[in-house]
Amino acid sequence: MRRIVLAALLLSTLPATGVELHGIVTEVQDGDSVTLLAAGTSYKIRLVDIDAPELAQPRGKDSWASLSGMCKSKPAVRVRGHGRRPGS
Repeated sequence: MRRIVLAALLLSTLPATGVELHGIVTEVQDGDSVTLLAAGTSYKIRLVDIDAPELAQPRGKDSWASLSGMCKSKPAVRVRGHGRRPGS
């Protein structure tokens, strides 16, 4: 089974640095933000080192479709936390 690993900036209430979650991506908001369901809890995740357009921007729908095709509803998604966005 192929695993998908997302390095992420966690937008949830977790102490993010060093956290590792295993779950399934239930929603893709845009080209760099997803919702992960892990152990019965949903986490808002923003991928690091990716500058993707928002849905309403040019190529935003293409970016969303690409990320969605890579990870939405796929089993065995692993997310590694790399810190929190300031103010979240």
